[in-house]
Amino acid sequence: MLVYRGEETARLREFLEADPRTGRPGPRLAVISGAAGMGKTELLHAIADFAAANRVTVVSAVAAPTEQDLPYAVLEQLQQGVPAEPEPKPGQEQEQEHRTDAPGRPEAAAPSAPAAPASQVPLRVLSELTRGFGAPAAAGRVLITVDDIQFADAQSRQVLEYLLRNSGFSGLSVVVTEGPAPTGEAFCADASPEAGRVLRMRLGPLGVEDVGRLLADQLPAAEATHLAPDFHRATGGNPMLLKALAADQLLPSAARRGGGTPQAGDLFRQAALRCAQRSGDYALAVARGLALLREPPTSPNVSLLLSVEDRTIRSAAAALEDAGILCGRRFRHEAMGEAVLDDLSTEEAARLHYCAAKLLHQGGADPVRVATQLLAQDLRGPVDEAWVWEVLQEAARQAPAGGEPDFAVRCLQMAERCCRDEPTRLSIRAQLAELNWGHQPATAAQQVRSLALPARDGRLPISYTLRLVPKLMWYGYVDEATAALRLASTTAAETHAPRLDDEVRATRLQVAGTYPDALTENDRAPYAEQRPEREAATASVSTAATESAATETTATAPMLTKPTPTKSTESHPAPTALTPTASAPTASAPTKPAPGAAARARVRVFGALNSVLGLRSESTAVADAEQILRSTMLTETTVEMLLAALGALILSDLLASSARWCDRLLGQARGKRALAMLMAIRAHIFLRQGNLTAAVERAEASLARLPAHGWGVGIGLPLSALVEARTRMGHHEAAAELLERPVPDAMFRTRYGLSYLHARAALQLQTGRHHAALADFMRCGELMMAWGMDSPALVPWRTGAAQTWLRLQDSERAAALVEDELSRTHPKHLRTRGAALRVLAATRPLPQRPALLEEAVRLLRDAGDSYTMALAMTDLGHAYKRLGAPAKGRGLVRQAGQMADICGAYEPFRAPQPAAARVAPARVAPAGPEALPEGPEPTAGAGIRAEEALTEAERRVARLAALGHTNREISSKLFITVSTVEQHLTRVYRKINIRRRQDLPTTLDFDVADCA
Repeated sequence: MLVYRGEETARLREFLEADPRTGRPGPRLAVISGAAGMGKTELLHAIADFAAANRVTVVSAVAAPTEQDLPYAVLEQLQQGVPAEPEPKPGQEQEQEHRTDAPGRPEAAAPSAPAAPASQVPLRVLSELTRGFGAPAAAGRVLITVDDIQFADAQSRQVLEYLLRNSGFSGLSVVVTEGPAPTGEAFCADASPEAGRVLRMRLGPLGVEDVGRLLADQLPAAEATHLAPDFHRATGGNPMLLKALAADQLLPSAARRGGGTPQAGDLFRQAALRCAQRSGDYALAVARGLALLREPPTSPNVSLLLSVEDRTIRSAAAALEDAGILCGRRFRHEAMGEAVLDDLSTEEAARLHYCAAKLLHQGGADPVRVATQLLAQDLRGPVDEAWVWEVLQEAARQAPAGGEPDFAVRCLQMAERCCRDEPTRLSIRAQLAELNWGHQPATAAQQVRSLALPARDGRLPISYTLRLVPKLMWYGYVDEATAALRLASTTAAETHAPRLDDEVRATRLQVAGTYPDALTENDRAPYAEQRPEREAATASVSTAATESAATETTATAPMLTKPTPTKSTESHPAPTALTPTASAPTASAPTKPAPGAAARARVRVFGALNSVLGLRSESTAVADAEQILRSTMLTETTVEMLLAALGALILSDLLASSARWCDRLLGQARGKRALAMLMAIRAHIFLRQGNLTAAVERAEASLARLPAHGWGVGIGLPLSALVEARTRMGHHEAAAELLERPVPDAMFRTRYGLSYLHARAALQLQTGRHHAALADFMRCGELMMAWGMDSPALVPWRTGAAQTWLRLQDSERAAALVEDELSRTHPKHLRTRGAALRVLAATRPLPQRPALLEEAVRLLRDAGDSYTMALAMTDLGHAYKRLGAPAKGRGLVRQAGQMADICGAYEPFRAPQPAAARVAPARVAPAGPEALPEGPEPTAGAGIRAEEALTEAERRVARLAALGHTNREISSKLFITVSTVEQHLTRVYRKINIRRRQDLPTTLDFDVADCA
């Protein structure tokens, strides 16, 4: 018995076993109806097996749609199962010989039979066939079963109906299953259910408890009970769908879910397709129309797409709902809609998608919906209808706001293929390059390259040309970009359009701050200073956050906060500096952005960056940068503005503020390039703060985000941070390997090239290549002075060169360079001044050094640069020791060593060692770029011999003792006895030649984590 159809099975058994004498004699008829997949066939087989087990002759047939027009197809199947008639008795042979209409195949009808319609069986044939089926029933009980009677041919149906109406054999029973009838006519519809001869049973969907019992056959009982509600919701209780969905969960590749909609596989999709096919002639077509349009069955578009009457669509939709495919206006499971569409041929699918797209477009549907249909069609060549590429472009403009860059890229790619107009096609390619710029840098490189000549020749609209210029320079096409920018500037001057003029000025300022070598002095001069009227026009900068730089007509993000002038200082940041971008909007309706606000905001922020770089004098640069950061959300059109604003804060030595803003933007970043650039900038902030370990992690993560060819000239940004951090950590070989990576020649014509040259010079100085280091430092200076961005906060080349001259024993040149550096450093740039004062102290007589170094330590502490402060404290400690205050000096040196451990630094605090050699030799490291000649003197333990190197246990004990821990505290931390601690310390004293605990050096080479 079927566990989930127990009641129905019991009713059928009772009906077939009823005593014929209690009712009207004659054959019995049971009709099992229901929607597709409800288990009609399974119940029919169960009853047939039950009858056969009770010595009932079972004759079965299956009707198929493909044989519906083949006369007597079902009847022939039944006749094959009819038992042979017994041998005729004596006296009957002669009668049998004279019969001309013996029962058998329908073709045995007498030739003289009157002509009848093809769909009707002659009466004489009906009588003979009835006797042929009834004869076995006279000898015993016979059960005729027909599955899917709705697909039976007309002749077979007529014979069966005649047999049921006119036969008097009580031992004959007929059980048929009936699904949705194509003709709408039910089998034996006029048969009366009276007298117990007719049973009509309709199978409905299973309940949740029945679903649990069915699942228990394939899944563990506890899991079946837990999943039953979700499975019932996904299938509507359809047994066929349920079994297929449960079977999918048992596959090794199935993704099991703890709740919600179960994951569908191939078996479920196939079952859903069969249910749709067996729900009527128009059911499958209607299901496909609904899956394509994603509209309710009552929508006029469905009728127009399928060319089917509304009444037929409603009827088919009702059949699909009965089968569990639909639930109201939508598919119960998304895989059902996919299944009915996947079964379409390529040609038919393309035709339907195009028709659906055209219907939706004509009805004014959302461009994204229309584009979805066109993308599914996958157009490969030009089309004559302009609305196609226009809709695709509009859908691409709307898609990035919803976080779907891949969809937008596909829209623009198809629009470019379909467009027949050359200028429009170039514009589409420019849009595609701009979109890929943030998400697919490798693809963007090819598209930018293909647009270089059209931009230079003026075949692109000026707005696209201006946005393309920085991208051309990023990939090294400096000459083409310069020519395109000059052409755009000339066009803007001739048109006298203020907004276009702002766009040109913003692009020039952007180029001047990052690619200064691309502009001549005459090119930069008109844009070196911002005009007063431009300043007044930017009073409403916050509107730039809501205006797309691509169109400047629609908002890309809501206005978040009303900008207010704030005085920006590192110690007193603006209250709104950490206000989340996703804060609740105000109750008032957003106002329409002022025309050209985005261009004016770009003028302002790039002007702020150039001000800090030294290209112009502007006192409100930091306030402008912070205002842009407060009022602008990170998108693909605003990323360059926000990166420039961050750069202005970093170059103003506002490290804490820039770190907070950078972390906030990292949380918003989605595009690959934006994320990689922000990580590289964060690495530079960590480097300036002295957190070398974090700087390495961020720089490496940044490089991993983009392939090398996607970085373009910007590769200098992460590489410089990584090389300099590795150098300070003593990883000289790793830093040298990084410098062996190929970089574009055009990089050395950019601001990123300056950072790269400075990092390379630092490594060369650290490894003793003094003249090569000096050449790179001086090259930085030459470029910076030529470009008009000689800002010590950008690259302190004079400080680096001064350190090199100190190594070459030329204190006078070193002093001159540092004094010049200090004269050019803004008083608020605390980190830059502190680093320069430390080097200046090394050029002064010993008695003058403490005052300079104490000032350097104070400035570096306020700036938040732990690493450089540790260097200054080390120099100060050694100065005190040489001036006769050894206790004070040792304390400073020990404190500096602790800070160095936190920073992850090695030089000049300890000698670099391979990871495998975990020993602590004396301070014999070569002088690094930070270690000045007048620095630390050797301690008493400088004579340690290699054969007496400290063991691992000794180094751990010695390190904790040097940090001030008592013997008992050391024993507790290392889980050893106090006696063992004392023994280790005795051996340490002997090996490093000291006599007391206070003389332990803080430069023992092992990680702080080893002592935790």
